[in-house]
Amino acid sequence: MDDQGNSRAASGGVTRREVMASVMPGVASGVVLAACVPGGNSSAEPPGLGKEPVTIRWSTWGDQNNPFNTQAVPRGLQLFTQKFPNVKVEPEVQLEPDWPQKLRTEWIAGTGVDLTGHCCQHSIAFSREGFLLNMDPYLKRDAKAVPTEDYVEWLMKLFNSKENGQFALPMYTGTIALMFNRRRFQEKGVPLPDDTWDWAKYRDMGLRIADPDAKRWARADVGPNSMYRRFHQIGANAVDPKDDRVAAFTSAKAIEALEWERNQIHRDRTVVQTLGPKAPPETGPDSQTHFVQINSGYISMWEGGAFTLARYVAMLSDEVDWDAVPLPKGPAGRFTLATNDGWSISKATKAKDATWEFLKFLQSDEWTDLATRHASQQSARKSHQQRWLTAVKESSPKLANKNLKAFTEGIEKGYARPIEFWRKDVEAKRIFNEAYNKSVRDGDEEVGIAFRAAAEQINQINKV
Repeated sequence: MDDQGNSRAASGGVTRREVMASVMPGVASGVVLAACVPGGNSSAEPPGLGKEPVTIRWSTWGDQNNPFNTQAVPRGLQLFTQKFPNVKVEPEVQLEPDWPQKLRTEWIAGTGVDLTGHCCQHSIAFSREGFLLNMDPYLKRDAKAVPTEDYVEWLMKLFNSKENGQFALPMYTGTIALMFNRRRFQEKGVPLPDDTWDWAKYRDMGLRIADPDAKRWARADVGPNSMYRRFHQIGANAVDPKDDRVAAFTSAKAIEALEWERNQIHRDRTVVQTLGPKAPPETGPDSQTHFVQINSGYISMWEGGAFTLARYVAMLSDEVDWDAVPLPKGPAGRFTLATNDGWSISKATKAKDATWEFLKFLQSDEWTDLATRHASQQSARKSHQQRWLTAVKESSPKLANKNLKAFTEGIEKGYARPIEFWRKDVEAKRIFNEAYNKSVRDGDEEVGIAFRAAAEQINQINKV
């Protein structure tokens, strides 16, 4: 998932996360539904797994054609079953775009899955709505089996709340790097991107390499869900760090970041829209357009995620000689976005202990290696970054000569950050995205006007 999704890379098409950010029908973000859900969060010591046969349902990331489900899942289940022959795990793929609501409906009816994967706002929303189990008692009992101290700190904090305890554990966290087509730079006689680039050089090199009249752009626009990394790079936020009811994107720095992105689309004409009424046909909404853009040379650079690597190997032409470097530094330093993909146990499950044992397996070295090799999933464990590099390159020879440290150093050096969440996040993000689209992407409204109006709406729905 670009920072956002498994249906396209960061710079083109509609991502899983962008679609799902607006799909929460029938349930308001932040509404607590715990009373509707069977079961409860107990702080008592869990009893442990018995020997009776048990079946658990597992809602998995990706669709039925994803290598995660076609390769990693069956091999992982074979390993797990060898250790727990009395536990049968039934995987269920998360079909777009309605799987979150499907989970809610079944949980409320008492027929829901036992374990689910999630990304983006869904972990927070499911927890606030009262659907997820507090895993603190299990973590206390099995502290040696779950390497909580090795996970990136911000992810564990994101998956924890005062009200619900530790409601999720990491699936993975994928960081974003700047990927580029070497040949486009060589044809233009422009130096290749490197880790000395900052915002000024990023823009200047875009001006040198773009030829919009010939349908050749420096890169594609990043979209509203990727502006978080721009805010962090300039020292700003979308959400007030001290109060998640408050929109913070009207600060001078945040507006500067938004205008920096807009100007490259509409003034410099080096960045091309990928969606909306003004997007050229070459960048249209087809989910595969991103690869067409790269393979056909329409764009020379794209901000892509580690989680896209398996797809790049499969879908990029052999004629595209690409590589990666860390995202250019902003005025506040180097920051990148990292995904917040995780696993959670349903509070209503009737098989808590069996589901917990399976979740522990999903934190193991064995499973982490499978998810890396088949889906390029980047471990959320700090000590596993070099193992991820080795495994990804071994599983995909086409990646052997790529600078994949551009992805790991965000974790190793601590400059990766997650997206931000408002108290009523679904409604707030919809408002933010609309302001971005009409002012930054489409250029139909002045940035300051659009985002000040958006901030007022967000603060109002959060009742500030």
